Amino acid sequence: MRPRPVARSLVLGVLAFAALFAGLRWNVWHSARPVFFDTAMKDTEALVIGRLAVARALGFFAWGGLLGFTGDGPEVVTFDTDVLWRAYDAAAQTRTYLEQSDFRSYGPYFTHSGLQGSAFVVLDRGLGFLAPSTRLALFFSLTAALVGALYAGLVVLVQRELGTCAALLSFAAVLASPWLTVFGRNLYLSLWLFWVPALAIGLVLWPRGRRRREGRWLAGATCLGFLARFLCGYEFVTETVAIAAVPILYCSLRDAVGLRVFLTRTLVVTGASVLALALSLAVLALQIAHTTGSFANLQKHMQFAVARRAHGDPSRMPPAYANSLRANTGEVVRFYFEDAFDRGAKHKTGALRWLLARSQTELIACVLAAGAWFSLRARWLPPEDRGRILGLAAGIAVTFAGVLAWLVLFKAHSFIHTGVNPLLWHLGFYLLGAALVGWALEDALRLSWRRARALAGGRTA
Repeated sequence: MRPRPVARSLVLGVLAFAALFAGLRWNVWHSARPVFFDTAMKDTEALVIGRLAVARALGFFAWGGLLGFTGDGPEVVTFDTDVLWRAYDAAAQTRTYLEQSDFRSYGPYFTHSGLQGSAFVVLDRGLGFLAPSTRLALFFSLTAALVGALYAGLVVLVQRELGTCAALLSFAAVLASPWLTVFGRNLYLSLWLFWVPALAIGLVLWPRGRRRREGRWLAGATCLGFLARFLCGYEFVTETVAIAAVPILYCSLRDAVGLRVFLTRTLVVTGASVLALALSLAVLALQIAHTTGSFANLQKHMQFAVARRAHGDPSRMPPAYANSLRANTGEVVRFYFEDAFDRGAKHKTGALRWLLARSQTELIACVLAAGAWFSLRARWLPPEDRGRILGLAAGIAVTFAGVLAWLVLFKAHSFIHTGVNPLLWHLGFYLLGAALVGWALEDALRLSWRRARALAGGRTA
């Protein structure tokens, strides 16, 4: 594959970032319905804003640095998020922060350490000379910019590795995604964090040829990357792990490093990620002990958190979770496979309306068709190109497995959160899948053009 001009990649990156930032921050391209864009998951985002308010009033380390809600009623300290949501007014958090008004109580959110909240508190203090409304707007813009920069960078990477057609289709998949658009500026989710472990691993493995002490660098980068992600939440952990596996698979297959090196890398990353998980739980244990007065409460919290999200006994759980735990796993998975790429496609026009209304199953079929084309063409491709496409296909397969694993293992969560979980498909699978489809289209067109020229030359002769 010929080298790509750097100038072209820079122009593509700048244009992609500008377009993505405008869409993620203000929904300029109307990828999402306005009401959905303005309201989706604002209650959860309010946990971060509540943290800003309590840090202003009580200090940086108040309530162990946990996210939460401020309120005027009695204090509610609970591991049950349903109880927490009913005890506090999520919508009031923004008003409390903007007006810098007093509050009587704080309800901490124990699901994770809330590192993103602490980061915004630091920024909030550094920008204290600005009005609260301006600071909050800047936080939204910063989050959207980080997500836009992430995906613009990935599009450029696709262009450098796989060609312009693959990059343009990947860019279109990201730009058209209502789920990335809606959650791209969300302070709680901070979508760029889902890619931090993968980026850390990729920085170590991307240079061709094995580096000295690669194992140490890989272990350190992996541990730090996963630790940052886990301290900000364990949501969609299976997809986070799957995305982190993409650079291992891609670089190993692209560079043809052999099975032994691949297995060594996999073991190093696995061990480092487990260490990061243990460290994040240790930090959470300290926060829970500081807040509740007992380290033993971490075990109670973890058991309850996993049980209500996965396959706990419905008879032993609060009514709010019983129905989701009784749900049939197959039905839950089928719902997400039959779901449309864009549920608001009916509000679009023309061919775009038809295209965006395709189900996940239909789009997966397109990716499989591109994979079938690669399997037919593989033997005629240069070894380097074959390694790249094989690495891409492996990345697609592992991100698909990450989505499926979450839907199955955490079927209760998936049953309840139908307004959030489709994001799983859009974090990595569609970006990579679109790249494969784009490569296949470009390869097919190039092959057809060559054959047409050959036929024309034969007739002329």
